[in-house]
Amino acid sequence: MHIFIDESGLFSTEPNPHAWSTVGGVAIPDSSLAKVSEALNSLKKAYEIEPSQEFKKVRPDCASQPYQEFLEALDAADCTLYVLSTRSSNTERESLEKHRSATAMAIRNYATKVPDAATHAEEVISLFESLSQQEYNQCILQAQMICDMLPKMVSHYADISPNELGRFKWVVDRKNISENRYERSFKELYVGLVTVRSKRQTSSILAGRDYSAFFKAFSSDDDMDEVMRQSKEMYEIDHTHLAQSAVPLSFGTLLQDEFSLEDSKLSDGIQVSDLLVSSVNRCLKQNYTDNVKMAKALGKLMINAPRIDEQAVKIFGHGPKRPIANAPAKLLTLMDSSSKQLYSLTFRKNFSKNAPLL
Repeated sequence: MHIFIDESGLFSTEPNPHAWSTVGGVAIPDSSLAKVSEALNSLKKAYEIEPSQEFKKVRPDCASQPYQEFLEALDAADCTLYVLSTRSSNTERESLEKHRSATAMAIRNYATKVPDAATHAEEVISLFESLSQQEYNQCILQAQMICDMLPKMVSHYADISPNELGRFKWVVDRKNISENRYERSFKELYVGLVTVRSKRQTSSILAGRDYSAFFKAFSSDDDMDEVMRQSKEMYEIDHTHLAQSAVPLSFGTLLQDEFSLEDSKLSDGIQVSDLLVSSVNRCLKQNYTDNVKMAKALGKLMINAPRIDEQAVKIFGHGPKRPIANAPAKLLTLMDSSSKQLYSLTFRKNFSKNAPLL
């Protein structure tokens, strides 16, 4: 399974109800890579763009039949889209800095329990403390997006293409020829952030599907009682009561062994991710000639949320929640209603009741 990650927007901490920013990942089965490249090249041809060039200033719209056909081709190739969007609140700056301080504290606490990590811990803290607020915001949102997408993606493909779950390749858009400060920070932080967030949130992976390839690749023979004990001691998260129904996963193996930063010019997958993530962001800003049509078409590539109070596009921020109203609310609802209904209404109600957000 190939996952291509990109972003759209400025991730500003200045309050602006129209300043949407979006991070997203596109999952492309290994068996579908050639089909996706063919669909992308057909779209470029329709817009008279050379195969070696990218969509930059010209952004396709569902008012264009070729883009509609492109999205349909991705769906037929079993590709799925996972996105998280945000807009700043009046308290975003303050909340974000509190989050940054708490992250530093958590890393130092971890280092006291794992002495070998102490030297590296201060290096990592220094690195992410040097990030601008916009960069740190994007970093945290990308980690949250990966955390949210994992159970949905694994559950979905365990039903339609279980062998794809035996290997994951994570590819993030590289902005410059050399690795920049943000990219290095994300590489250092994201595995830890996803691990802790996943431990704090009860998984929404569905039972009764074929996870044999996934567990063979990413689970271990560790004793679950001991894993839960160590988790309680290390992360101060007590899930010992779930030991008999849980499976140990190696997040390092799952997320890091095949992680790369790639130039979008050389990656069809990153170009596809750029098109889709920016399309969601532009749609929420109502920048298309037919935003309703765009929302419905993009939603078909998404998967519904496991929680009853969330939609296929997760809205996330560091300040108090604000209601989404008017056109953006309607567009988000259209994306959600068009999404793949992985989770039944009964599951969503029960999951929300029995696994509240921390």
